[in-house]
Amino acid sequence: MALLTLKFVTDVRDEHYEVVEFHGELDQSTLGNTEKQVGELLENFKRPVLLFDLSDLNFINSEGIGFLVAIHTKLRKKGQDLFLCGLKKNVADVMNVIGLPSLIPTFPNVNAALEHFKHI
Repeated sequence: MALLTLKFVTDVRDEHYEVVEFHGELDQSTLGNTEKQVGELLENFKRPVLLFDLSDLNFINSEGIGFLVAIHTKLRKKGQDLFLCGLKKNVADVMNVIGLPSLIPTFPNVNAALEHFKHI
């Protein structure tokens, strides 16, 4: 059974963004808990940007991709953005094949995403 933990990073957030770190695998077996945790965050989320740090995400499948697209869609409807950063090669390859970076901005690391955010 795959494992996934989320860390809501409080030491780098401010009124403009929040960072959530993903550790493990995002697939059917971890999706329910992930949807619940992120859903609770989104209930009162008022910041312009939610940043998913995927640098410790080892695997993602179609259910995980669907989850990311759903979060992106929810945020865009409220005028907010989802950024992805730190994709490992295997995760980036999956996302590139389906064209996800053309929908959701991706960055090499958190700092690059935050630097981009400062200029938009």
